Amino acid sequence: MDERPNDIDDETYMAAVRWLHRKQAGKANERAFRRWLAEKPENDRAYIFVSNGDRFLDRIKGKLPDDLFDFGDEDEVEPNRRKFFIAAAAVTGFGVLAGGATYVASTSRAEASTRVGQRNSLPLPDGGQVELNTDSKVYWRFDKKTRRIWLDRGEIALSVPKDTRLCVLSGGNSMVYLDAGNFNVRLRKKALDVLVIDGRCAVGLTGNEPLAHAPPQSVVDAGQSAVVEDRALKIKPVTNEEIEAMSAWKSDEVVFDGTPLVDAVEEYNRYLTTKIVIGDPELNSLKILGRFTTRNPTDFLNGLKASYGLTITNSDTGAIVITK
Repeated sequence: MDERPNDIDDETYMAAVRWLHRKQAGKANERAFRRWLAEKPENDRAYIFVSNGDRFLDRIKGKLPDDLFDFGDEDEVEPNRRKFFIAAAAVTGFGVLAGGATYVASTSRAEASTRVGQRNSLPLPDGGQVELNTDSKVYWRFDKKTRRIWLDRGEIALSVPKDTRLCVLSGGNSMVYLDAGNFNVRLRKKALDVLVIDGRCAVGLTGNEPLAHAPPQSVVDAGQSAVVEDRALKIKPVTNEEIEAMSAWKSDEVVFDGTPLVDAVEEYNRYLTTKIVIGDPELNSLKILGRFTTRNPTDFLNGLKASYGLTITNSDTGAIVITK
């Protein structure tokens, strides 16, 4: 998140710059602003990016037309195209599009992260809690009306208390509105996996009371999981055993139940600085069962040797190699 997301186009970015300037000047129509944010996830993410780099606006503005930030009608959100292209060139010249922004928790968003193999838990300002799995990063910013959480990478367990404020979680290109409850959220590239342990959530909605007005197909209830990708939603029920397996990382464990070896190794490698490699593609489909610690793969590797007679060696690069 230190660089501008490459899926946000220049026009969206500059619209976000205009909204930021107008809000700083106290001239923004809040209803029009929220309507613009709700049009597409990229608008919200573009505004997050520019608001965290707002100290660069002073450097940018000297190169822009004097009336670039004049909206005219307060409901207008579409930038003048001639001004836009002039502004885009000026901003690019100053390197803001390449990621000049830095993030300071005291003035914008708080953040927490873990390295590979680490796990961390900390309280949130509303009395909730976030727990980070291996190699994860999360941001949050709470104000008088909204609690916003951004999953930048990895996986979190999130406890959301009852509160009059809206709670919105963003990850990849998806937005999820959370009711009070407990959730497990994992970001896989641009797909967002959401497990509702208790409570409920709604996906791809707008407004101040999204759950109250959510169409049934967008609501994910307790005991269900959802995969959200490009605003497409797939919901399925999960058993208690599946919930336990998906939450096992909070006990530094990983659970496999007939998992193909190729998927088991991919999952295990999330926790390891020394990676496991399958040396023979014919082994990819072997079914793996068991509960193992994420702290040390020895039991997992010994199980492969005992169950399948596989050979475990170390490569010249230090990787752990599995072969017949």
